[in-house]
Amino acid sequence: MNLRVYTAILFTVTLFSCSNDFDLTTDYKEHTVVYGLLDPNDSTQYIKINRSFLDEETNALVLAQQSDQLYHENIGVFIEETTESGSLIEYPALSRVDANAILGQKPSGTFANSPNYLYAFNNPINETSSYKLRILGSETGEEVSAIASIVESFTVTYPRKGIAVSWLSEKVTTRWKSAKNALRYDLIIRFRYKEIIGSDTTEKYLDWKAMRNLKSNDSDGGASLEFDIPGSSFFNYVAHNIEKNSNVTKRILQPYQFIFYAGGIELSNVIEVQNAQSGLTEGQIQPEYTNVENGLGIFSSRSYVAVDSVLYNTQTTDSLISGPITGHLKFSKN
Repeated sequence: MNLRVYTAILFTVTLFSCSNDFDLTTDYKEHTVVYGLLDPNDSTQYIKINRSFLDEETNALVLAQQSDQLYHENIGVFIEETTESGSLIEYPALSRVDANAILGQKPSGTFANSPNYLYAFNNPINETSSYKLRILGSETGEEVSAIASIVESFTVTYPRKGIAVSWLSEKVTTRWKSAKNALRYDLIIRFRYKEIIGSDTTEKYLDWKAMRNLKSNDSDGGASLEFDIPGSSFFNYVAHNIEKNSNVTKRILQPYQFIFYAGGIELSNVIEVQNAQSGLTEGQIQPEYTNVENGLGIFSSRSYVAVDSVLYNTQTTDSLISGPITGHLKFSKN
């Protein structure tokens, strides 16, 4: 019998996503499902831990709306740090928190949205250490564990803060140095503006995913990487994502951001497996990649560099305000 086992794992990170279902043709076995991305830039790390579930008498979509099917009870979740010198640091058990109270209400969907439990780790992440996740006391009776190396900091060489970029050029070439322990890169360009309607002013922005899953040759760090963005794609993105509104008095252009993300080796492995399976028939699908021992999912790391206060050159500003693609959106310098 072909049984579909649903898990409530939520792959949310701005970058990289994985399948939320596992198609098993063997006898069902309960699994612990992990999703964790450690980020040295963040003061608190959140790890999603769920249980897979199956009931031959009840539709899986019905079970998915029952929160008690999604979470283990009475498990202990621990983080161990191994420093560059080999010292082992064992931290107290992670606390379970309801993400709805911290990060905002999870939207309704296939899985129950309340509560939305995560496990919080509040200690700083040392980018030269490795970290082991240990989960004890699950219904399987097995210890679930995973190890992640940390993506180290990296530098962006273009653009830089205060530089005026020309989007009227054939292309804009972004450049950066690769991060150690990273293999995949994303770029989000955050387009900022103030929208004026009568006496009301609202700060707004668009997040343009200008680059996705660019792969470097290795994870050693320090290599020169670059990515070309067609200049016309910038204007087209803005035009397609801001609606014409007759009530708008004007939209004041603001300095904007380039946010570069670097994803760890394990995340790259997930993407490789997904790409390899693209186009295969269901009977040919191979098991999902996981680096979680006695479980499923992914435990890895990421890092990011945000280049703030990037400017438009004069010609780009003029084109945003009065050009044929975005002139109807009422952009203004001030």
